[in-house]
Amino acid sequence: MRFVIVTGMLMMVVALTGCSRDAEREYGVDEAAEDVREQTEKATKDAADIWDRVAGYTAEQSEALVSRLQEAGEDMRARAADWRERAGNSGEDAAERFDKAWDNFQDQLDGAGDATGDAWDETVRRVKSAWDDLKDAYNELRDAD
Repeated sequence: MRFVIVTGMLMMVVALTGCSRDAEREYGVDEAAEDVREQTEKATKDAADIWDRVAGYTAEQSEALVSRLQEAGEDMRARAADWRERAGNSGEDAAERFDKAWDNFQDQLDGAGDATGDAWDETVRRVKSAWDDLKDAYNELRDAD
């Protein structure tokens, strides 16, 4: 009888240990998914915030504007590569749109570096439009996953 009780208790411990490991694994996946969601939300907010930080730059600050936006764009492009990989074939259209938006963004940044006082407002408008298109294309690629 004692053997049966001890064996039963050991089986319960093994069963509970197995359940907790499954729960840990599941929690780990959920935790990782939440981490990805948080990083994506932060990246989207950072992308919006960068424009707020550079919007008031003048033509004399064009190098700083180009540098900051280039850095933010490169960061977005690196994250887009991850989303592109995750989306696979289902994200081909979104990936193509991102590539076109990236090329346009680069063209506008190149122009901003050469802009003078008279053309500055129009240049900034074009850069902002290209930045917004790039963000939209990034979000579309992210959501294709």
